[in-house]
Order: sequence, then structure tokens, then C-alpha cells
Amino acid sequence: MNSLKKQLQTVQQQFERLTNEHIKTIEQNDLDKRQCQEREQHLQDDNQRLKRDLGLELYRKQDAEKK
Repeated sequence: MNSLKKQLQTVQQQFERLTNEHIKTIEQNDLDKRQCQEREQHLQDDNQRLKRDLGLELYRKQDAEKK
């Protein structure tokens, strides 16, 4: 009987350890996902800014050529 209690205790400890590791992995994955989304948004913002800048530059160039 003592042996079964010891085995149960060991299995419970392993379960708790694995559960904690799993939770940490999920939290890290969530953090990585948020950071990736932030980087993606930053790149999209930069892309939009560059498109606007290019459009302005082309407009100014065309306007200068007209004069």
C-alpha cells in the first residue's frame, strides 16, 4: 500500500510539473504571437508610409516637370 501511495505521489508530481511546463509554453507562445503581430503591424505601417512618401515624391516630380 505504501508503494502505491509513493507511486501516486510521484505521478502527481510529474503531472504538476508537466502542467506547469505546458502553461509556461502556452504563455511563451502567446507572447511570441503578440510580438510577431506587433512586428507585422509595424512593417505594414512602414509599408504604408513608404507608399505615401513615394506617391508624394512622384507627385512633386511631375509637378516640377510641368513648370
